[in-house]
Amino acid sequence: MRSRLVALIVIPTAVALALGGLRVYESTDTTVTHAHIQDRAEIGVLVVEMANQLGRERSASAIYISDDPDPSRRSDDLRQGLEEQRDASRELYTSLMAQLDDLGKLDGELATTRLENLRSQLANLDTMREEVDTTRVTVLPVVTNYRTISRSLREFNQTMADESGDTDLREAVRALTALSSARDQLSYETALMSHALSRNTMTGGIAEAIESSRARYENEISNFVQAASPEQRAIFDENFTGLEVSQVSTMRMRVMYRADRGDNLTGVTDNDGPEDYQEIATTALNLLQTVEEEIARAIAADADELRTAAMTRTVTDLVVVVAVLLAVFVLTSLVVRSLVRPLRTLEDGARRIADRDLPEAINRMQEAGSAPDARVAPIEVDTRDEIGEVARAFDDVHRVALTLASDEAALRSNVNAMFVNLSRRSQTLVERQLRLIDGLEQSEQDADRLSDLFQLDHLATRMRRNNENLLVLSGQDNTRKWAQPVPLVDVLRGAVSEVEQYERVNVRAPSHISVLGRPVNDVIHLVAELVENATSFSPHDTEVLVSAKTLAHGGVQVDVTDSGIGMAAEDLAAINARLAAPPVIDVAVSRRMGLFVVSRLAHRHGIELELAEAHGGGTTARVIFPPDLLITPVEGQHAVGGAEPRAQLPTGAPDTYAEAEAAFASSPAPAEPGDPWQTGDAPSDIGTLGGLPKRQPGTTRGDEHPPSGQDLWDTGQGASRSGSLFERPAARGPRGRAAPT
Repeated sequence: MRSRLVALIVIPTAVALALGGLRVYESTDTTVTHAHIQDRAEIGVLVVEMANQLGRERSASAIYISDDPDPSRRSDDLRQGLEEQRDASRELYTSLMAQLDDLGKLDGELATTRLENLRSQLANLDTMREEVDTTRVTVLPVVTNYRTISRSLREFNQTMADESGDTDLREAVRALTALSSARDQLSYETALMSHALSRNTMTGGIAEAIESSRARYENEISNFVQAASPEQRAIFDENFTGLEVSQVSTMRMRVMYRADRGDNLTGVTDNDGPEDYQEIATTALNLLQTVEEEIARAIAADADELRTAAMTRTVTDLVVVVAVLLAVFVLTSLVVRSLVRPLRTLEDGARRIADRDLPEAINRMQEAGSAPDARVAPIEVDTRDEIGEVARAFDDVHRVALTLASDEAALRSNVNAMFVNLSRRSQTLVERQLRLIDGLEQSEQDADRLSDLFQLDHLATRMRRNNENLLVLSGQDNTRKWAQPVPLVDVLRGAVSEVEQYERVNVRAPSHISVLGRPVNDVIHLVAELVENATSFSPHDTEVLVSAKTLAHGGVQVDVTDSGIGMAAEDLAAINARLAAPPVIDVAVSRRMGLFVVSRLAHRHGIELELAEAHGGGTTARVIFPPDLLITPVEGQHAVGGAEPRAQLPTGAPDTYAEAEAAFASSPAPAEPGDPWQTGDAPSDIGTLGGLPKRQPGTTRGDEHPPSGQDLWDTGQGASRSGSLFERPAARGPRGRAAPT
């Protein structure tokens, strides 16, 4: 349940975490991007300075080559002015390259291409300068080469807008690029005008280049006005004004007019010389440079604000995501705890009821026969949700189970009472029948009739044992008790006397051990069930051995061994399991009454009972009597010695059951110390002791085979067999009968 609840909450939490992480990642990426833009914007200010300085160097180069086509005859003064401009350019170049190196590799293919192009064009400066110094180069190639370098500088500044998604920043960069292009066109025009004025002549190519440059200048100014923000236009209007700005245009038109007419370009007025033009043009270009630098610095400031805002947004998103995760974790823990704790309490309560409370209550009911009160201790779940309803429902199930158990206990009690009533009535009738048979036997002289009476006597004895089975099934104790201890050998003989084929049984037992009087009848009953089962499921011409031996701890082990076909290992295991734990009476147990009776009798007195495979084939029922049921002489223990094949009783036994019971209760004298076994051939006329037959017929009846696969120890099926513990046929001899001697 916990894992399902966690999964139910973790899945949307993971989705929220992924979305929050994506947002944090985007904010972080935006922060990094604007940090890069800020770095490029700061370099962009230096790029603007570099572009303006190269414009001034271009004008100085144009004036220098206008002096004379031959480099060796050019003015030293002009050369000195050119070197000053070149030195200023070299200084800016060194600063610019240092900042580009610090910038490192740019993201994006376009930005990388523009950076490489810028480095390549700046590297051509020395070649261009050498060409100006040593060759008869014309002005147009020189100024055009400088234009190419200026274009690479403008393109680098455009990288500030390549990665930004901010519209205002992109428009500001576009306005800066347009203004830089306008300034380059004006610088280009200034270089050509200065060259022409220095020579006082203008070729058609130069005039055309000037007109074309002026047109591009005006077009770029128009682009700037369209793209610039109100703040940028205000900077432009505030700085790029004055007499010098208007004079540049005025003087250009005047020179172009003179060149078109073929007149002299200078000397017409007092202020139309090359120096005059250079002064006003330089002033105008400086003003335009001021505008360009302020706009570049403003872009750098905007990029810094965007970076700061992006970082703030990143931190805010991160804090929000962490707060949401913490809140989800806390709420999840509370929800899971509110669900899992009642469920765990419910589980513990259910297990407590199933493992302890309900079995103990049922056992008490079965012992008492009823339960006047079916109240139950409720499971300690006091929630009002579905879990609480399940707990209350389980309490109802517990209550109903106790009620049903109470009804079943009452029913068992009633059934046991009926068993006891039927058994008591049957026992009364059987005892009367036995007394009647005893009377008939005393007065009968005919051998055949006496044999028939003997058979009736034996059947009545077995009927009494079956009635006692009903008492065992109902949980009642046997009412017949012995007041004095009885020798073990006599107890075993008494058990054999209740078996139909008693003449096949050989008893070997030490004579010095006695059984306490209280459990004597139950022990006789238990051993009789085992012996009868052994005789019923072994061939009629084989012997059943009942042997006893003392154990080291003071107990006695009695083995009942037959020579049948044995049992499968799994059947032995199943029967031993039932013998170890007597089941509750039900339909299945009713088909195995003998097994249940023997198990109950054994557990009643702490007797251990187990079935095992005999060494020579067949099955051995091993019974171990605890020391507290026995009386053993203090002086020494008698070893088990040899025995004759048949057990015998003392001669001169009483002739009636009343006399037999009196004799059995009178502490029989032990055997001689030199003879630990009372064995030997049975005499032709023996009495009865504890149910032993009074007379021994010549042969026993038995012409039928027990059904194969019959239920375990199904007692009460008739005098000829007691059930089938060992599911096997037992060979029987032919029907026959002989008169007793």
